[in-house]
Amino acid sequence: AYAGSTTVLNDVVVNSANGAIGVTDGANLTFNSGSVDVDSKSTSGRYLFYVVGNGSTLTINGGNFYFNKTQNQKRAYIYAGAGTTVYVNGGTFGKASTRSGYTDGILGEGSVVITGGTFGFDPSAWVATGYKVVKNGNTWHVVAENVTAAATFDDVKNAFATGGEVVLIEDIKLDDRLNVVEGKEVHLDMNGKTITVESGSSVDPAFYTYKDSTLVIDGNGTVILEDPSMSLLFPGGDVVIENGTFIRKVPAGTPSNEVGALIVGAKVSPWGSQTVT
Repeated sequence: AYAGSTTVLNDVVVNSANGAIGVTDGANLTFNSGSVDVDSKSTSGRYLFYVVGNGSTLTINGGNFYFNKTQNQKRAYIYAGAGTTVYVNGGTFGKASTRSGYTDGILGEGSVVITGGTFGFDPSAWVATGYKVVKNGNTWHVVAENVTAAATFDDVKNAFATGGEVVLIEDIKLDDRLNVVEGKEVHLDMNGKTITVESGSSVDPAFYTYKDSTLVIDGNGTVILEDPSMSLLFPGGDVVIENGTFIRKVPAGTPSNEVGALIVGAKVSPWGSQTVT
């Protein structure tokens, strides 16, 4: 992107043996989705995003960003030169280089502001006020201060009990149903992760909302019910499903009387409403 231009990239796949995307001379670029993968054997400087020139701006809202497995290279995911600004609102970034002087993953004198994303290195130095870094194994997740980053079933269950916003940072299996109790509001960001209810489990339904409660599900995740008799939801309160994939496994030949309702009482609940968008 050059000289004052504005570029928006959606579902772009970039595979490079050298550098990748440059933003220069006051240009503005927004990367919404796709992937950037640099596979170079060179040990000289390589950057996935190279932002230079006063006023140049890069916004990353999502995507997957990786280098090849050789880590001892002069490289970084983002180079932000003086007078530039980079906003990272989401996306998944791999591990940083092990080469001395390049271990931060992000380089340059420009302004880098991170409010979301998953990283194979610690991004704490660039996290905006009001946000936090949650480490889980060898990855770091950036979420708002008031959001629960959930890596286990217990994390999710506790967040549902107290209400508020919760984002999945690992796939989980349900050991019990997830309840939204009366008067509580829960926003579940699936973050592309998967919730599984295993066959033979006593969990039924997976989600239960009580009177005067609200559950919002988004984040394009997946819920898998491995038993045909299981139900996804009893909506005693208000439920909004913005997106996602919901799978119930029904083996061929299963009698219809052994297949439960996916959403129990959706038409008869006197307390809540259901919206699927």
